[in-house]
Amino acid sequence: MLLTIDIGNTNIVLGIFKKNNIIKTYRLSSRVLRTSDEYALDITSILYFDKITKKDIDDVIISSVVPPLDPIFERAIEKIFNKKPIFVNLSMKYPIKIKIDNINELGIDRLVGSSMAYEITKNSTVVVDFGTATTFDVINKNGVFIGGAIAPGILLALESLITRTAKLPKVELILPESAIGKNTINAIQSGFLYGWSGIVEKVVKEIENSIRDSVSVIITGGASHFVLPLIKLNYIYERDLVLKGLKLIYDLNKK
Repeated sequence: MLLTIDIGNTNIVLGIFKKNNIIKTYRLSSRVLRTSDEYALDITSILYFDKITKKDIDDVIISSVVPPLDPIFERAIEKIFNKKPIFVNLSMKYPIKIKIDNINELGIDRLVGSSMAYEITKNSTVVVDFGTATTFDVINKNGVFIGGAIAPGILLALESLITRTAKLPKVELILPESAIGKNTINAIQSGFLYGWSGIVEKVVKEIENSIRDSVSVIITGGASHFVLPLIKLNYIYERDLVLKGLKLIYDLNKK
């Protein structure tokens, strides 16, 4: 089995692959002040819960955009499995090419997700990832990552609004009965949900205009479920895009 780990700014997502199939996924909070022992205990516990033993894991591959967590996870994996994990980096083989101003500014998770997205579509593609930020990654029909767009994450923006405005209540992001809110909570729900669906539609349209081509749209990310029902585009929802991308890159580099 292969253990894939996607370390993000808010969450850490783990996936277990048996051959080419993802059989389990798990989610932890990203906290740089935790120790390798604490993360090792978490990983060991969730694997034990599903009766997956240390010997079942043949290899570990990690995508990380949180550098302080890299040595912590390296030590945690070594403690559990007595082997070093593979950290995805820009010198590895990818199924797509990259053509942007500064490749070092590109988050590894975006590159991994875009690789898997193009593998799915084999077409001009926009990957919309609802994470800590809302990112739009563009791969052209020739399989070249040509850039993208970055907007605030919906949950981060909501948290900022609530914490910086004294009289606003905490809000659960569920679809209100009407786009016209009759109270503050419904007004916030409407503004955020319809607003972010509109952001997706507008940015995708402008990307199509820029590359003069229609695109396939793949949506992923932990906060995507809030907005998915409102997006009036043809899209593919792929919850485990980055984890599957890690498996793809692992296979490509182990040959």
